[in-house]
Amino acid sequence: MLINADVGESNAGSEIDLQLLQHVDLLNIALGAHAGDVDWNRQLCDLATAEGKKVSIHPGYPDREGFGRRQLDMPWTSLCRSLDQQRSVLPEITTCKFHGAIYNRSLTDVDFAGQLVKWCVSAGIVELIAPADSYIAVEARSCEIAVLREAFADRRYQFAQGQLTLVPRSEPGAVIDDPKLAIDQVAEIALRSRVQLADGLYYDIACDTICLHGDRATAVELAARMNQWRPRP
Repeated sequence: MLINADVGESNAGSEIDLQLLQHVDLLNIALGAHAGDVDWNRQLCDLATAEGKKVSIHPGYPDREGFGRRQLDMPWTSLCRSLDQQRSVLPEITTCKFHGAIYNRSLTDVDFAGQLVKWCVSAGIVELIAPADSYIAVEARSCEIAVLREAFADRRYQFAQGQLTLVPRSEPGAVIDDPKLAIDQVAEIALRSRVQLADGLYYDIACDTICLHGDRATAVELAARMNQWRPRP
């Protein structure tokens, strides 16, 4: 079970980024649109590669004010232009995980998911990080893009619009701040292939990698606990 973290979303030389580098297997590096410093993120990629860690690009809406977590009503051509610009930051990386509102929309909007996958093909992406049965994962497989199935340690789930999705951050309890509770969720996912929904029911989930968000105050503690706890082959 790989541990991944969204990183490169704060200031250059971020101590949290450097500490997370020691605890996770895969770093999803921001590309300057929703957050982060482009020069630092290039350095972070080099550091991760030198440490033998896997790297994915982490493109989002060009919305630093909203941290890429607001769905923007922008034409596809404009979004595609932004994605191309972000892609140019780390052109050697061929794994992609979309950020925030783009990621969430791709789970339930089949047309948008298809557009994103077409962009991935044109951008030379060969692997996509996404929930197992999401629209974007299905579209990716149909285009022979490998899918690394993802679940979350620090977010609550719900079943909505026929899909297993994350509880919106605007709702109470959407984010799991307590590392112990997050580890409990990781255990359910890793050992029992299920996750407890916001309504208390359980839902089956399959994953290859579990994500934690690097912008949380408890991110490093959670990453360290996950690294100590996770089942070994």
